[in-house]
Amino acid sequence: MTQARFGFLIVVVLSLVALMNVGVWAADGPRQAPPMPPNTMQQPTAPAEPPLTGIKPDEVMAKYGDQKLTFGEIMFFIPAPTATSAKQLVQQWLELQMMYEAAKARGLTDDPKSKLMADLNSKQIFAKELMNKVAADVNVSESQMREYYDKNKTTDPQLSEPNRFSFTHIKVKTAEEANSVKKRLLANEPIATLAKELSTAPDAKNGGAVKKAPQMMLERQYGKEFADAMANASEGMVIGPIKVQDGFEVARHEGKLASKVKPFEEVAPMIKRNLEQKAKMEATEKFRETLKKDSASKSYTSPLLEAPKAEEAKSAKEPNLPVDNTKAAQDNSVKKK
Repeated sequence: MTQARFGFLIVVVLSLVALMNVGVWAADGPRQAPPMPPNTMQQPTAPAEPPLTGIKPDEVMAKYGDQKLTFGEIMFFIPAPTATSAKQLVQQWLELQMMYEAAKARGLTDDPKSKLMADLNSKQIFAKELMNKVAADVNVSESQMREYYDKNKTTDPQLSEPNRFSFTHIKVKTAEEANSVKKRLLANEPIATLAKELSTAPDAKNGGAVKKAPQMMLERQYGKEFADAMANASEGMVIGPIKVQDGFEVARHEGKLASKVKPFEEVAPMIKRNLEQKAKMEATEKFRETLKKDSASKSYTSPLLEAPKAEEAKSAKEPNLPVDNTKAAQDNSVKKK
């Protein structure tokens, strides 16, 4: 098989992979599912098509000239193909074989640009598979997971339940209104009644009650000053007035659920996923750097690609103006006289 043909077949593979990511493909390109009718009755769901079984991996599923596509090769793209999905892939494969033959007939397989693109595409696939194998060798042990858990369970917010606060609040437009509300609350007027009467917040009709809100949600919705004041208050205390984005808040602390660390068993899958992701990135980066170091004697980059130094860049920008020696010559003439 020539390098050009091999490179083009790599492009075929890339095209099939792209179509696999779409999920539905056909000879005339990916098709979108038709919009649902604006209809009424719910239609029964069609049973899922079962995957093909009992077919040997070396069974030839399609041919084009001397090229063959086996069932095992189809499973490279679709691990459990149905008859429909396998047929659609076959149709795409046949079309790409026809396109290659037409490209070859037009001399594109000898075109320098096409040959370069095919070569780079083939190397890109091998490079990706290489890095996948490097990443696949990474393994995070349970002892590493427990070590991370023990060291970070009080600092990593993913490993603990956040502080949660219950409170009743009243939002008004001006500071004067907010001070008046606070005085009435301190005089033991019912806060829920005042919220329904005075608050401009969406929850006013429910008496302004907020139940078990995480502290981060308070910061996002009411601002850091409000969240900090709530965290530092105790049950029954009135806080405010506090300036928020579109008014002033007065609130009464109704209770707190303190943060607690989640059990290891609950967060172990998340810890494993995060540690593996980090370890794989580090492993592939280290592998790249090692390759660069080991292949330094084979690599060459033209000095023409080096960025000019600051002084050189400055002088390059300055125009070379012609020198006018007329005045200097006249001055010398006067001195001689």
